[in-house]
Amino acid sequence: MVGARPEHDANHPPARPRNLTTRAFRGVWSWFGKAGDDGVDPTLTRRSAISRILIQSGGYQDWRRLLTEPQRHWRRGFSAMSAAMSWEVAAKTPSGAPPEVAALVGDDAAVLFAVPEHRVVMPPEGARDSRCDVFALMRDGAETVAVVVVTKAAEPFGRTLRDWLAEDDGGGSERLDFICGRLGLSRDALDGEVGYELLERAAAAVVEAERFKTDRAAMIVQSFSPENRWFKDFARFAAVLNLSIEIPGQAGIHALPCGKSLIIGWAGSDPSAIFRSGAASNSGRGPRPKSDYAKDGKIDPGMVAAILGATVGEISLAVGPHEGWLDDREHARSAEAQRGLGDLVDVIRRAAPWRGSETAAFAWFHSEPLVTFGGRTPMALTRSGLAHEVLEYIDAADAGLLDHAA
Repeated sequence: MVGARPEHDANHPPARPRNLTTRAFRGVWSWFGKAGDDGVDPTLTRRSAISRILIQSGGYQDWRRLLTEPQRHWRRGFSAMSAAMSWEVAAKTPSGAPPEVAALVGDDAAVLFAVPEHRVVMPPEGARDSRCDVFALMRDGAETVAVVVVTKAAEPFGRTLRDWLAEDDGGGSERLDFICGRLGLSRDALDGEVGYELLERAAAAVVEAERFKTDRAAMIVQSFSPENRWFKDFARFAAVLNLSIEIPGQAGIHALPCGKSLIIGWAGSDPSAIFRSGAASNSGRGPRPKSDYAKDGKIDPGMVAAILGATVGEISLAVGPHEGWLDDREHARSAEAQRGLGDLVDVIRRAAPWRGSETAAFAWFHSEPLVTFGGRTPMALTRSGLAHEVLEYIDAADAGLLDHAA
């Protein structure tokens, strides 16, 4: 769960937002004016430290700046980066949304606008806002839908309702009453083991449906886990709404007290589907097994050189200070050498499907200047301990998110 954030006053306005593709925008909303303005619940009229102004996205990397802990959450294989790439790629398509998400919203669902890290005001006064990974205002035929998307990869849903209440330091009871009111649930009948995050995000979807006066609300879990980890937790939440969702890709519809309907569903997203090369998939173009580069349980310079069509001296220069750095077998098996060789192999394995072969990937690694990094080569970056940034660059280029990438 996201921690509390300080409010901004008139003398200390929020920092000017950076540019966040065509349909994905940076920005969320504040509440101003008299109670009841814009059809908003009178309990939600406080001013929150968020802005009404939306600024067009400049690319997937702009999403990083919206995270509360980017160093912790902006990593390959984690939901934040996966969601950013998924939605930015989808923004170039007719629907504007990842297809597995759009399919749960409706047959003709299309994005009007989408907001990463969208914040929704909820009582009590002064409490933290509900933070949604993605909020999308969508049209489905003649109707509009307010869609809150919860993105997950390996991360769990967080605290159960019981644990959330036990750790509450004030205001939790009021918020839970608000959530139950919006969803038409009896607080006394709630399952204490249900994930609190799912309850709150579902209520957030209803709040935004009321504020935008949409016909329907939706709360979709977009999972980037190949195993659909935590689906059972989602199914447990669905049961709280008297819905039975047994497999990913199913949607359920819950009638709300306000007269609207709430769609809930689990969208299983294949992280590799956005890549043109099919990298990291089970296709024939997937990467060569890492074990092919190893001998006796360690990455072997000779094996690496043979696969890449290089000499051991060239491999030494790619990962170490001089041409003979890997000549000594014991040194080649040391932690320092294995770390360098491991980074090289990781980059080559990811680049090979994209560039067409291991030898082409090594040529790119060795000599291609990257505009994003001021003309530095992948080799220079990797030797500087930035292999993770090279891997991210390849993902983005392979997904078509870098116009200047070959």
